[in-house]
Amino acid sequence: NRRARCKIPHDCKVTKGIDKSNMTAYTVTYKDGWWYRVSSDPGVVEVQTKPSTLVELKKNRSRMTGDIFKIAKTLKIEPHEIVGGGHLNIGMLSAFADDPHLFADFLVDFANHPELPEGAIDYGDIVNAPALADQGKKIMKLFDEVITDFRKGKIAHDPVALATAVERRVYSKTPSTDGLYNLKYQAMNLRTIVNEEVPTEEKRAEIRSVRAQLDADEFILECELFEARMNYLKKLRKAGKPVKFVFPESITGPEKGVPAFYKFVIECGEKWEDYRGLMADHWQTFKFTPSCVKALSKKTSKDGK
Repeated sequence: NRRARCKIPHDCKVTKGIDKSNMTAYTVTYKDGWWYRVSSDPGVVEVQTKPSTLVELKKNRSRMTGDIFKIAKTLKIEPHEIVGGGHLNIGMLSAFADDPHLFADFLVDFANHPELPEGAIDYGDIVNAPALADQGKKIMKLFDEVITDFRKGKIAHDPVALATAVERRVYSKTPSTDGLYNLKYQAMNLRTIVNEEVPTEEKRAEIRSVRAQLDADEFILECELFEARMNYLKKLRKAGKPVKFVFPESITGPEKGVPAFYKFVIECGEKWEDYRGLMADHWQTFKFTPSCVKALSKKTSKDGK
């Protein structure tokens, strides 16, 4: 609606357009240039924000809270705790252009942690965003071969070349429930990076396996977690320690998932209590003692396994 108003009068303008699915979309643009877009995707109302740094997202926290979540609630539109998704996108240029090996580490690290899509930040959507661990050893072996070829120089040291190899050699071998191939419908979607029609500045890695955020604070918290993880991977890169693919087992419950997510968080130097609330409800109620994970880690290290 062109008569739409922002929380602060005259602070923004609303324009009508067409989105990627050829559906009507409304973009709210503020005077400082930050914007968000509202459109419809099959079965859901989709909201996208301007590509932003974590600092910019925090700066716009009150806008997202007041102009998106609170207004939606007055219209009786609220995020569903299970249905829908809150996909997170990481810009290829901003995150990986200067270090394609970091991109490889990022892909491997995410694939090594099936607890993320299985309950830590999603509910295990094996149709729309399956983890590699849920797709069998054959698929994981193909992924490992791609990463090995990249690190040996058999694939150009470029994020686009690596993403293309993952799509062609791994994702294209993954049959979906309707017999087609899952190029897009993966926990880690690389479609826009591979697609030649997408401008370089718009190419991004999309983490599809994320529940719809219940509020702006949850969205920012997820972004904080992945920025912390990226910083952790950069430290490993600086130390000359490439992330090895470990062929993880599929995780279907909190017994293994919660301890794994705990380790994921503390490895980044973050506080467990800050992020445990991101987990699925039935994972949060699981009785878990962090000291048990620490003891197990020490034993594993001592045994050399």
